[in-house]
Amino acid sequence: MKKLVLLVFTLLYFSFIQLGLISILASVSYAQSNPEDIINKFFDLYKNKGSDMAVDYVFSTNKWMDKNQNVVIEMKMRLKKAINIIGNYYGYELITKKSLGQSYLLYSYVVKYERQPIQFTFILYKPDKTWQIQNLRFDDNLTEELEEADDD
Repeated sequence: MKKLVLLVFTLLYFSFIQLGLISILASVSYAQSNPEDIINKFFDLYKNKGSDMAVDYVFSTNKWMDKNQNVVIEMKMRLKKAINIIGNYYGYELITKKSLGQSYLLYSYVVKYERQPIQFTFILYKPDKTWQIQNLRFDDNLTEELEEADDD
């Protein structure tokens, strides 16, 4: 009888572990099921955990970025330097969304700070079933963007 009870508890224990892993994997793949999920998580981390965590997260969606860690480190340093001199963070707004087909998208956001805004441009690519970051840029000079918008 003790062996049967032990076997049942062991099976239940491993079932819960398996369910937990399935839940984690499902949430990870869901998080990359559309590009807005990646961007929303980026900005959530940006606001609550800081720019380094946000940049690390967004580049973690692309396995090929492991080979370009110098680019990630440089971006984090430049971004931190910019953030330190522009004051308090007040949120973000979508500027534009463009696409080349259904699998290659560009999202541009203005990120509001006390002194001046900065612009983030996300380029996302879906080679098969999940979205990944292809490129992330930021710029603290939005004058050209505004002048181009005025020309339209």
